[in-house]
Amino acid sequence: MTRNSNISIIGVGRLGGALAIALARTNFRVENLVARNFEVAEKVANLIESQPKLLSENEFSEITSDIILITTQDFEISKVSRELAGKLESKPIVFHTTPRKLSARLPPPSRAFPTIRFRSKKDCTALPTLFPIRRKNFSPGKKI
Repeated sequence: MTRNSNISIIGVGRLGGALAIALARTNFRVENLVARNFEVAEKVANLIESQPKLLSENEFSEITSDIILITTQDFEISKVSRELAGKLESKPIVFHTTPRKLSARLPPPSRAFPTIRFRSKKDCTALPTLFPIRRKNFSPGKKI
């Protein structure tokens, strides 16, 4: 994952919104925010200077990002992954997070693109830190 990578985030709730803001503040390019609730997604997008495009779940085919972060509710991860696999032209790297207990019951999301699951804190410590998250990074109304 480089700072030149385009990133799309599917599921702009607490985790997806925080990731979008933190990634943008560290100069990653957040290209798309996919959400059911555009009111929340617009608030997040307004904090990002590059103004990511807001998409609905019916617009997966418009995603051309190098990296996709799925931050939906756990029970939706497999469904979202299958829908993505059927609509994407590119072969992005897809990340999602799932609690350890639930991930054992989830079917594999898709074989159409590389998927990385973070099941525990131990899984995450094997990766380099992508960006620091600090309280001062989240001042309301401040453009990134």
